[in-house]
Amino acid sequence: MERNKTILVIDNDKAFTSLIMRFLQGKCGYEVKIVSNGYDGIIMAKKLKPAIVLLDIRMPATNGLGVLEELKSNAETYFIPVIILTGFDDDEIRNNALALKAADYLTKPISLDVLREKIAAALSENNPQELGVRLPCLEQGPKSMENKSIKVLLIEDDPSAAALYQKIFRATQKTSFDVRWADNLAKALKYEKYGTFDVILLDLNLPDSSGFDTFAKVKEAARNTPIIILTGLEDEELEIRTAIKGARNYITKAKFENNMFLRAITHAIERNQI
Repeated sequence: MERNKTILVIDNDKAFTSLIMRFLQGKCGYEVKIVSNGYDGIIMAKKLKPAIVLLDIRMPATNGLGVLEELKSNAETYFIPVIILTGFDDDEIRNNALALKAADYLTKPISLDVLREKIAAALSENNPQELGVRLPCLEQGPKSMENKSIKVLLIEDDPSAAALYQKIFRATQKTSFDVRWADNLAKALKYEKYGTFDVILLDLNLPDSSGFDTFAKVKEAARNTPIIILTGLEDEELEIRTAIKGARNYITKAKFENNMFLRAITHAIERNQI
């Protein structure tokens, strides 16, 4: 049987992915496929079954830790080795990635020769015989979101932003959304106390709370509900900190896209069902 030589790169840094694609294809003989966001990366990994995945942490749609968690929660992709390639040289992020069964954690910039060696090592350690093992906890896939009413708690103090999100929901044909809107944290916590939601959309800066503290309070009140952060704060450290503590996504309002927004919601709910 011919050896699988496909490498899937999930990274939105075009200059970096172009560089490693030229190197891995031209110098090493691999076939390289590139996707620029986490959601498409998961779909492509399931479709291609690559020999290995090279994965960034900070990306649109779903961050790298979320992608890694899903790949290692699915029987189709569990045994594909994943190497993290990121600019975050952070022990907590590294430990989280390795706990989620990343094969390695490398920080950018990285020598291309070192990358080649790490790929070879990860491939040699991956036991093909294990591919016949079916783990019971990975057998059941997520339920389809189509023709389902999704209960959403929207925590947003800006009426114009809240109106925009609800307009997007109303325009969606395949899925209906039952939205409850809270314009401050106190009201949101009351909603959460008396209702069950499929997903929470959270602005971090509210009249009665701000920053990571907002996320921590909502997470404490709704431990089993996926939280997507919608914020004007472009803060990489805050994004990673919330991801480590369980945020399903971090979407900045300056980079907001309707389709990516809806895909992030669907993916967060699906991941929560695994």
